[in-house]
Amino acid sequence: MGAQGISSETICAEKAPLAQSSLDVQRRLDNATTQLAHHTQELRRAVEAARRRARELADANARLRILDRLKTDFLAFICHELRTPLTHLSAIDLIDAAADDPGQVKLLQVVRSGYERFENFIHHGLEYFRWLSAERLEPNGHTDLVEVVRRVSADMPALASAAVQLRIIAPADPVVVGAEQGHVAHCVSILLDNAVKFSAEEKSVRVIIRPARERALLSVVDRGKGFPPELAQELFRPFTIADTMHHSAGSGLSLALASAIVQAYGGKIWAESPGPGQGAIFTMQLPVPAIAAAQ
Repeated sequence: MGAQGISSETICAEKAPLAQSSLDVQRRLDNATTQLAHHTQELRRAVEAARRRARELADANARLRILDRLKTDFLAFICHELRTPLTHLSAIDLIDAAADDPGQVKLLQVVRSGYERFENFIHHGLEYFRWLSAERLEPNGHTDLVEVVRRVSADMPALASAAVQLRIIAPADPVVVGAEQGHVAHCVSILLDNAVKFSAEEKSVRVIIRPARERALLSVVDRGKGFPPELAQELFRPFTIADTMHHSAGSGLSLALASAIVQAYGGKIWAESPGPGQGAIFTMQLPVPAIAAAQ
């Protein structure tokens, strides 16, 4: 009996630490479970808050898209509606022909200059908004950039002046892009006109054409007024401070129009300048014809 009693006490003594350890583990598990439940609740609140912010952001973006579309439609409507009174203003030529007083002639010249600038703005505005709403165009054309530059430069009176030195740097072989010839010519004309307009009296303009894998690049380099490098992207956006600074005359929409045309073909256009008074480089990149790219 004594031996059996000692054996039971020994067993109980050995079980006591195990029971205590079990209680400690259980308490820790309970604490961990409580903390996990707390963190789970916090995570759920954070996820719900993130979803709510995402919905609010999506709603705000949707409203911004609607507002941007309304702005574009409104400006296009204004440009269209202004064509009628602009047509009436064209009668200034009839008055000018009958004017014989020098003061009247000078005044009518000022009016005509304003009318022509306004007409140019309306024309470019309508065209710009048409391109903004255009669907993506496939590069199914076959246009040689070198030939386009030669034709456009030959038809530009500003480039015919002896004061303008135009140099075309291009490979001996044609550099073909997939954009339609008329669209490419329009963009080239804008870039060349921009270079001449903002160059010094002795104008030097270079056109550099080069292929680049499935793309082709055309750069117009001038030694003109240049611009601060941080305004490079702003030049292609209409109705901005950079746009106003760069266009002291004309419609101020020409570079934005060129950008819209190039982007419609999946291309890119950008500008570079070391700074004011140090010239600029305007480059457009267009895809090669779709058939050539697939080969």
